[in-house]
Amino acid sequence: MVPALESSVVKVIVKIDNLLHSYTGDLDIYLKGPNGTEVELSTDNGTAGDNYVGTIFDDAATTLITAGTAPFTGTYKPEGLLSTFTNAESGGAWILRVYDDANDDTGSVRGWSLTLITGAPIPVELSSFNANSTGSAVELGWITATETNNLGFEVERKSGNGNFAKVGFVSGKGTTTESNSYTFIDKELAAANYTYRLKQIDLNGASNYSNEIEVNVDMPAEFGLSQNYPNPFNPSTVINFALPVEAKVTLKVFDAIGQEVVTLVNGNTAAGNHSVSFDASKLNSGLYIYTINAESVSGQKFSKTMKMMLLK
Repeated sequence: MVPALESSVVKVIVKIDNLLHSYTGDLDIYLKGPNGTEVELSTDNGTAGDNYVGTIFDDAATTLITAGTAPFTGTYKPEGLLSTFTNAESGGAWILRVYDDANDDTGSVRGWSLTLITGAPIPVELSSFNANSTGSAVELGWITATETNNLGFEVERKSGNGNFAKVGFVSGKGTTTESNSYTFIDKELAAANYTYRLKQIDLNGASNYSNEIEVNVDMPAEFGLSQNYPNPFNPSTVINFALPVEAKVTLKVFDAIGQEVVTLVNGNTAAGNHSVSFDASKLNSGLYIYTINAESVSGQKFSKTMKMMLLK
């Protein structure tokens, strides 16, 4: 009896430690798997009292058992293919069936053993991994075909020729044969070329890395202020703005009657795409206005006002 293993069989080897028989020329030896499949190891080989002692049956052997010299000691290729059991389930009764097809002689099996080699289960089968940049953010997306004991994914990023560093974690689905989709957004990035990879972690702490993908976050060509997202919102939202050059920036929020609620940015800000969070958890529902004023060292000026709605 063999317990069920995590993965299926990829190779089978049979060893007969000691099989004594008065006339092996009438002896038939088969291996029967848990699913009922039988493979012929040796049939009617040898003569009187030639026995099987330390006989190993392995598909990789160079000598067929039919070409062996009795008594059979050493490694032989069986008459049938043990590869018939490839991808079979391991759990259940594996039977060495030995009989005399002439019914005239007697013998006994004094010992035998079975070696089952299984393929290591693939913790996660990743079917796709991609990245897209939008403004100062990079959105990563990946899909798994199957998962086994998957704790989750560490998202790692490096800039240029730098080193990878963890920037986030996304929980996995444990064990599942269903396809699953994942996303991760890396925000507030300076203009540069970035490389990402996933570190998939098992429940036992073992890990594997995905392939690496590159994405470029471009420097904005002009000043800009985007509509907040989400909008309407409750209780917080994100405001994005773009600077083609370094500038002194103020970004303020006002209520519907023009009273200042909060200053989100006030000072010199590097060129690039920027995101600012606005938490309105202590404010009442209603219309709010946000305004940006920017001036570069060369005298370029930019001003814009937009509306947003808080709904509680």
